[in-house]
Amino acid sequence: MKRSYKIRALSALAAPLLMSGIAQAQAPGSAETMGGTAGSSALSMVAGDTTSSVSESLYIGAGNYQIDGQWNIYSKNIWISPEATITGTGTISLFNPAAAGGASGPTFLDGNNNAASIAVNIALHNAANLVLTDLAGPGGSWTDSAGKANLAISKEFNFAVANGNAVLGNYDMITAATATLTGYQPDRFVVTNGTGHLVHLNYTGLFIYPVGIAQGDYTPASVNNTAANTIHVMVQNYVVSVSAESGADGINRTWNIYADNAAVSAVLNLQHNMATNNASYNDAISFVTRYSATAPNSTGQTNLSQSNWQSNNPGPGTGSGTLTTGATIATASERGLSYATLAAASGAPEAYYTKSSNQVTPLPLDLISFSGQTIDCSALLSWTTAGTSGMSHFDLQKSIDGASFKPVARIAIQSSNSHYTYTDHEAVGGKRYYRLRIVSMDGKESYSSTLSLNMNCISAGDILVYPNPLNSKITIAGTHFGDQLYIADITGRTLKSTAASNAVTQVDMSDLPNGMYWLRIIRDKLPLENVKLTKR
Repeated sequence: MKRSYKIRALSALAAPLLMSGIAQAQAPGSAETMGGTAGSSALSMVAGDTTSSVSESLYIGAGNYQIDGQWNIYSKNIWISPEATITGTGTISLFNPAAAGGASGPTFLDGNNNAASIAVNIALHNAANLVLTDLAGPGGSWTDSAGKANLAISKEFNFAVANGNAVLGNYDMITAATATLTGYQPDRFVVTNGTGHLVHLNYTGLFIYPVGIAQGDYTPASVNNTAANTIHVMVQNYVVSVSAESGADGINRTWNIYADNAAVSAVLNLQHNMATNNASYNDAISFVTRYSATAPNSTGQTNLSQSNWQSNNPGPGTGSGTLTTGATIATASERGLSYATLAAASGAPEAYYTKSSNQVTPLPLDLISFSGQTIDCSALLSWTTAGTSGMSHFDLQKSIDGASFKPVARIAIQSSNSHYTYTDHEAVGGKRYYRLRIVSMDGKESYSSTLSLNMNCISAGDILVYPNPLNSKITIAGTHFGDQLYIADITGRTLKSTAASNAVTQVDMSDLPNGMYWLRIIRDKLPLENVKLTKR
């Protein structure tokens, strides 16, 4: 079905949408298909024309689209054929489907990695976002690049309304050297919430990448190339970053920046929100730092670094530390940090950048992995690190509820060692939680993620209770961490209770009168032992 509407002098912001004087509502499940034949004229608009697409799904098939007027799209789903050619001096405006009587929500767009970038201005008027998504095509003879949804543009992309973001997910937004991004600010920008990058093609000079990881979390970067180069930029929470940095002197954001030509030098500026500052981060003496697979990282400006991160001169490329409405990266007042070479792939260690204010240990320890397994009713913990210079020790901690942790062992950090193991023999019964407390030479600390292990073996083993009869204290040997111990009278009424913290536990009964009592031992909510006691 092929439909288009041409209405002159219709306001681009009109809602409800009017067509030929009749109110049009978006029907659930409705679809509009356009074009379908490569090289043919699928849509031709002259200046002053307004064409509107209302159906829930819009399929822009193969063919030529000459847009010199205003094309208003209210569709929830927009699928663009990899064989479509869209050019013109006009504008494509994307609106919330609710403005045409549909359900309110994002505009989902599948650019199909179209080799011919969209050469028409695009204005995002949907405050519920534009989301790049792999959509199914209309089928039949229509070509669909399954699994591909990159969007390529070569003219202006305007962030026209507050909260209207371009959300990339795992797809790229690719802008030609001729393309411009306008209207972006802290409440509207490019959200890199997956593996997708904002890419600017083959440009020389300054380009600002208005990126952030979520609505309201704006962390732009600028890259000033000394020669023509293509740069890929995204930002993410450092916890999910391959570089896995930690440390009180940094910020909780990592930029992934790489180039098609690694040999072209560039100046980088990074700007962030104060809400991402870790406890000891000082914006006044901060600097941009780049990751390396080798520690210490000797490629910085001061060569003092004792970790995998560069030690650079304070001040350059830091931004103001806070962002308010209307703010962008300052291009004149900020001093960028120059890099002679860039990484050539997103997964390269040198593709990761962040900011710190500690020159000796910019981000003190990289905990690459932390895992565990149960062996013969014991817990075998294993972890791997990088960049341990300047660090003191690990405290292995354990919990039975995942909230309250107690120390198990202290393991000194060895500069020549990157792999550590520890076996906890007091781990029998139910679920146990483990974490690492990582302590630096200057007393600063950070924590690993929490690891949970299920211990399925329950056995009383060689529990020994003595003395019995007793005078004041009873000793229970063979207990396990977390065992619940109850002293009850002869009727079963609980008088005392405690939890075992190691293999030997004592219970003070000196305040109880002489007589007969029961000692009950519960392990992982299961009765393990009942012992009759005599106090005299």
